[in-house]
Amino acid sequence: MPHAKARRREAGKGFTLIELMLSITLMAAIAAVTYFTFDAGTRAWRGGLEVADSLHHADFVIEQLVMGLRSACYPDAARPSGSYGLVLVNNGDDEHARDTLSWVKLGTALVGADSPIAGTPHRVEVSVMEPDASDDPAQAAGGLAVSAWRIVALPEDFDPTTAVKPLLLTPRVVGFNCRVLDPANNLQEGDAPSSDDELEWLDEWEGDFTNRLPYAVELSLYLEPAREQDPPMEVKRIVEIPLAPLSWRDKGAAGGRAETTPPPGRARAPRAPGTIRSPGTNRDPGANRDPGTRRWPGRNGPSPDGAGRQLPPGGR
Repeated sequence: MPHAKARRREAGKGFTLIELMLSITLMAAIAAVTYFTFDAGTRAWRGGLEVADSLHHADFVIEQLVMGLRSACYPDAARPSGSYGLVLVNNGDDEHARDTLSWVKLGTALVGADSPIAGTPHRVEVSVMEPDASDDPAQAAGGLAVSAWRIVALPEDFDPTTAVKPLLLTPRVVGFNCRVLDPANNLQEGDAPSSDDELEWLDEWEGDFTNRLPYAVELSLYLEPAREQDPPMEVKRIVEIPLAPLSWRDKGAAGGRAETTPPPGRARAPRAPGTIRSPGTNRDPGANRDPGTRRWPGRNGPSPDGAGRQLPPGGR
């Protein structure tokens, strides 16, 4: 009997079924929390790499556009033959935009160093190519594309839409939106809008403006997101065009430089003959001054002598 009781006590030292189930449940919960935490960290790390890669790619593409716009060409001639201005056609807004931007430029930007037209004035046109719009399998996915052609010695029936094959810059761009600085914001050459001015932007640059250049262009690229449920990634850049003031000049008959024509909406007030404006002031320095007084450098009032009296004409 004592041996039987001892065996029963030894058998009762094991785990019960309830204890085993609780242990398994607790271990499963810990494993699940560990897995989901690790998975979330891995997905966040992978997403960060994809965003960084997209930003790097977008910066490369938009830098090509910036160099192309800063290489805009405009002849300093009396009457430029042909159209050298910029053309902007508005086709939507935000990530659904399919704008078309065209201008004349010089150099290898957007066309490559091996292009035969790189050393001559040529027009480039940047737009979004729709999927399956090209017969080339490499361009079937669509994306941001550029077309380029020379502007001289063209046949009369030349049509760039059929004669020029677009070059795909990147398949990652799904939207392209542009705006140009309203000419009414700009002053004459050498001036700049005040920081207090509210700048106005135009969605189109057509009609009378197509043979002129805007002072600045705002570029917005929308890249396809890393995940389908995310919105497209927007990358924006504002580019100043160095030769824009040249396109707003009125040239003389011999091609010389003449008076600058103020853009529409911004004309300077007429100035009385013989008056001179001091730098940083808006009035004639000789106005409302007694002819018998003079000014000390750095003072705004008449210069007194030692006794505080006005100096007579001729000095001390």
